[in-house]
Amino acid sequence: MQRGKVVTTLLLLVAASLSAQQLPVTKPNLKWLQNEVDHLHELDSKNAVGVVPGLTVEERRELIRSFEKDLRPSMKELSIGSEEELRKAVAENTLVEKIDLDGDGIPEVIVQGVGNIWGSSPTGNGPIWVLKKTPKSYRALINSLGQHFTVLEAKTNGFFDLMIGMHGSATLQELKIYRFRDGRYFKDGCFEANWSVLVDGEVRDLRKPLITKCGS
Repeated sequence: MQRGKVVTTLLLLVAASLSAQQLPVTKPNLKWLQNEVDHLHELDSKNAVGVVPGLTVEERRELIRSFEKDLRPSMKELSIGSEEELRKAVAENTLVEKIDLDGDGIPEVIVQGVGNIWGSSPTGNGPIWVLKKTPKSYRALINSLGQHFTVLEAKTNGFFDLMIGMHGSATLQELKIYRFRDGRYFKDGCFEANWSVLVDGEVRDLRKPLITKCGS
């Protein structure tokens, strides 16, 4: 009887320990999110697929070819008159960064589409993809919308979790948490970060954003 109590106690302690270690994965607390917001960043012109370092000739060619294919049906409405113009638009307005998200030594490619060709909004939101290299081409692991992103420390099913920030205004941002399962990333959490609050009828700016669940 005593031995059973000891085993039960040990199992409860192990479960509690695992729960605490996985807290950022399963139940992101608001203070943790406040700190992660500081790590959000966006790509810039140095990351344009036509000039960014770190791509092989074949990788650069394959990525440009892939995005040309996506945009080719819209050339007329985008006022792109030739294949050369299309290639130039893709090379300049498609931003990429290589990050190994699953630790297999083969980096995934995080992509941000900017400018009119990708339908970016006035607040800077545009399409964000994560592509995984395959023997023949690239496969999309995520297709989202936002302006900023960060790779989180926690992993789900062997892939680092991601957070994508989408601006609603200069002081309000939606934070979308993505986790990996069944071969791709799925949205698995939504929060709002607000750098401006109303206190006694007066708008006050915050150094650290107020984090709330979406819709709360």
